[in-house]
Amino acid sequence: MEFVIIPKDELNAVIKTAMLEALSCTNQVNIKLPPQYLTEAEAMEKIKVSRGTLLRLRKQRKIPYHRAGKRILYDENELREALRKS
Repeated sequence: MEFVIIPKDELNAVIKTAMLEALSCTNQVNIKLPPQYLTEAEAMEKIKVSRGTLLRLRKQRKIPYHRAGKRILYDENELREALRKS
């Protein structure tokens, strides 16, 4: 194993450059996670709102939802994106 000694400022510059390159790569790739469906109770807990607020947001079409028979489910990714946009 070989050790290299470099000044602190140079090390900070190398780290900063590497971080900026890594972050710029993630902005170019749109990673879509598989859907994670939440029940009404889980969605309320996730976004920290009451049942009434969740129903109002759904009725106003501010958050997307899916029907599975009589059940209402929320895709966690879509929910997060909708709240980020609003």
